[in-house]
Amino acid sequence: MLALRRWNVLGGVWAALGVGQWAMGQDAVWKIAGSELLGEPVQKALAIRAQETGQEVRFDFRGSRPARDRLAAGVVDAAILIDDPTAAPMPDEWLVLPLAFVSAKLVVERNLPVEQLSFEDLNRIFSAHSSVATLRWGDLGATDRWEGVPITTHVVTTAGGLGYEIFVHHVLPSPEFKGSVQRHTDLAAAMSAVLDDEGGVAVVPWFPSDESRLKTLLIAPTAAEVAFGPSAENLAAGDYPLALSLRLVVPRAAVAGHLAWLQYWFRDEVTTALRAAQLTPLPRTARNQQVFNLEAIASGN
Repeated sequence: MLALRRWNVLGGVWAALGVGQWAMGQDAVWKIAGSELLGEPVQKALAIRAQETGQEVRFDFRGSRPARDRLAAGVVDAAILIDDPTAAPMPDEWLVLPLAFVSAKLVVERNLPVEQLSFEDLNRIFSAHSSVATLRWGDLGATDRWEGVPITTHVVTTAGGLGYEIFVHHVLPSPEFKGSVQRHTDLAAAMSAVLDDEGGVAVVPWFPSDESRLKTLLIAPTAAEVAFGPSAENLAAGDYPLALSLRLVVPRAAVAGHLAWLQYWFRDEVTTALRAAQLTPLPRTARNQQVFNLEAIASGN
């Protein structure tokens, strides 16, 4: 039985995931590195795939920057990289395919009669440099009983996901929240706080699909622009403004030799694993298109 192994985050050594012993005499070992956002659910999916295919697989999910370096050095066959505005452009000889998205979402009570906010609104609500210390929902268009309800603010910190950093980078003129913003280290605590505070709003990295008591707000960079929600379709189209992409990157010349493994990343079992890791996968139509694109490149078309 084959072993699926990964570089240990603390020691830099290989650690088995309980799939078995190393196979001897394998002609090929598929190696992939990537973002630390690819957590245990994705690792388990890779373990199952290794068993199904009988191919030895190694992975190292310790961060996008070291993964890019390993891909450039030829140490790994492919990489899963998160968008980095400070990084140099990808080499032309690399194929870059969108895979999933991580985003910051704004959640409120479902019955709140406000559906969208702009970056300017969010600055007024959250920024330490806002000229308004306290807002009521009526200041942002709510009517009836909600008009006089104070806005209470919450945020999931970096300990609970990347949404915090995305929000700060895109929205706040400086990384300083108002002193009244309540910080939470996990998603459940922030969502519970919003439900407890009638006028609560929270910046969160994920929103469970089965949560019926809350809703996500549509977001626009300016009041004059169309606001979009964080659906898979909007993320894939680049319309939702508080998001970063995770991309599957591989040298074009290597696509044919690794086609099955590359296409595997767009299969339903990986999509399920990505959601379990609190990442939003491409919508099905876009995933199918990527599978087709890989097939065409592999065949030389």
